[in-house]
Amino acid sequence: MGSLTEPTWLKILIALFSGGLLVKLFEYFYIQKVVDRKSATQLINKNLDPIIKAANDLVGKISYLARSDFGDFKDNKRTEELELSAWFTYLDTIYLFTQLWARIQILRLEGLYINLSLNKHGARLLDFIDALETRKNGIVKRAWQRGMGELLIEQINDKYYSMTFAEFADNFLSDAEFRRWFDPLVSLLENLKYRKNRQKILLYGVIVHAMLNTIDEKHQVTRRKIECWPNKLSGKSRNDLKFLIFKEHLNFVKIPEQYYLVQHNNE
Repeated sequence: MGSLTEPTWLKILIALFSGGLLVKLFEYFYIQKVVDRKSATQLINKNLDPIIKAANDLVGKISYLARSDFGDFKDNKRTEELELSAWFTYLDTIYLFTQLWARIQILRLEGLYINLSLNKHGARLLDFIDALETRKNGIVKRAWQRGMGELLIEQINDKYYSMTFAEFADNFLSDAEFRRWFDPLVSLLENLKYRKNRQKILLYGVIVHAMLNTIDEKHQVTRRKIECWPNKLSGKSRNDLKFLIFKEHLNFVKIPEQYYLVQHNNE
């Protein structure tokens, strides 16, 4: 048989249009996309505020640690004494990291079959999450990060909740298996005498800070803008931010220089 001629193809197209098949197909895919975008928007609207607030708490803590040169952790070693007062400095910081990871995991659980990139904030949030979970930027390996986040999640009547600080501290101090999951983060915090470890936290904090300022640009959720800490970054960290993170991965961030450009006092 010979190939179909142009007039034959034209007749087929006319038949399809006249029968309404293409119109129906267009309606189906258009409606499906609208539904998918609505689902993504609803999920982001539900989860964005808790993620932003958790990010704000963590950035505030890292900003304080940067200004104080991590003074809280100097001469504050891990102890075998499982008392709240002995562990409080560690528990406070661990909770702020893992609270954010828990919120991200809740978003994943609830959005398992939803394309979050169909929502503007969702797409940006996914970009930041990817940047935070890369091996180069993460403060612990991705699997550990997700596991710690999952341990803070409680499910009640098909709804997910993040543990309060009191609940987390109680579980940490009373349950050895629960506590072992946090060993990589505890190890990092008890070795902050090493510059490399301090820079890991500072650089990670910059990414979270940029996420906070990008997604809550007008600070409608957090209200207060937290100062950056570029003067506390090493030359390597500043170069990573300038030439890799903000140039390749997060090139949509506004005024990225505020995060890595050294500030000089005009005194």
